Amino acid sequence: MPFEGRIWRDGERWLVEVPDLGAMTQGRTREDAYEMIKDLVETNEPEFDISIHSCSEDRFEIGANDEKTLVALLLHRQRERRGISLAEAVSCDS
Repeated sequence: MPFEGRIWRDGERWLVEVPDLGAMTQGRTREDAYEMIKDLVETNEPEFDISIHSCSEDRFEIGANDEKTLVALLLHRQRERRGISLAEAVSCDS
């Protein structure tokens, strides 16, 4: 289950974003920006490894060696964006 991202130059920096994960960072070079987004997504998950595949000049996809962890990260970030707890997310009263 890959997630799409985009990368673009803004002055002296490269900005990189994965909207579905609410992740955005920057780097001095394109490669540095890719490393920064990889590090941001992998944070605090031992044995979790993100791969980045360029699709075009300004688009890429990220995949992972463990798709369950990637989906769990997506759900966690979506809950954070909406300001709801795990209990609220799984409640049948919603």
